[in-house]
Amino acid sequence: MSTSWAEYLDGFIQGVEKFYSDKQKYFDKMTDVRKALKTHSYEPIPNLINEAKEFSEG
Repeated sequence: MSTSWAEYLDGFIQGVEKFYSDKQKYFDKMTDVRKALKTHSYEPIPNLINEAKEFSEG
């Protein structure tokens, strides 16, 4: 299940990142979320998402 979420997130990043070059830190954090999902390392995901959210709003 988490692998499919990782694939979905990868598609989102690839599809949207080129339109928001000023939000690279956001996409870096979302890439970290994707990696965590792919390796089934769930513990850091909430913090990574919160950090990404801060970068997207800032």
